[in-house]
Amino acid sequence: PAYINNTIFLGASSSTGASAMHAFESQTGTDCWGPAGIQITGSVDATPVITEDLTLYFTASNGYLYAVDVSGDLTQTPKIAWQLDVMGLTAGTSKKVYANLLSANGDQIYMVTEAGIYAVNLGGWFTPASVLWKTDTSLAFNSSDTILNGNLLIAISGDSIYGYDTNATPNAGVLADLWIYTSNNTIYNLFNIDNINLLLGDSSGAFHIVIQATGHQET
Repeated sequence: PAYINNTIFLGASSSTGASAMHAFESQTGTDCWGPAGIQITGSVDATPVITEDLTLYFTASNGYLYAVDVSGDLTQTPKIAWQLDVMGLTAGTSKKVYANLLSANGDQIYMVTEAGIYAVNLGGWFTPASVLWKTDTSLAFNSSDTILNGNLLIAISGDSIYGYDTNATPNAGVLADLWIYTSNNTIYNLFNIDNINLLLGDSSGAFHIVIQATGHQET
């Protein structure tokens, strides 16, 4: 969950496909927005993020990014300030979002999903939010263990980890990978050791140390 000003923000999903974002007072556990919360369609699986201007951003499996102003009285349920159809899914289709990563300067969000990674420029007073680029949408990223180290984004897909330079120029809106590291087994865990190396664990119980800049295994 996301946390600010003694408030925990947490999404909840149901088997019916309806979801809600809730705000809980951290000392008492009171659900500030009541059992209904902010209701949307699609499951809310990834942790939301909060920017310096106290805007809460969260995503859902319907492919949308939602923005909510949480700078005011949180005992009153706020309305969604805006929403953006990031993934452009067809009706009735859903794709799980595993992670939402906020860029260092707070103006972009990276959605790590089971249908690629999407970069969203959050816009400003006179500029609406927009999709900057996406990766290969056939790649099913499948873990919330993701790393954003400066402009280097690293995510897990099956038995491989992919590195992306988020500042690189996309080709026709598609960002190519910077490197790929592949294990012989499904990768489950990914840790940033020292901003230089990665530690990852796979289904065989083996651990690998990988250089972040190149994707090469440390020997």
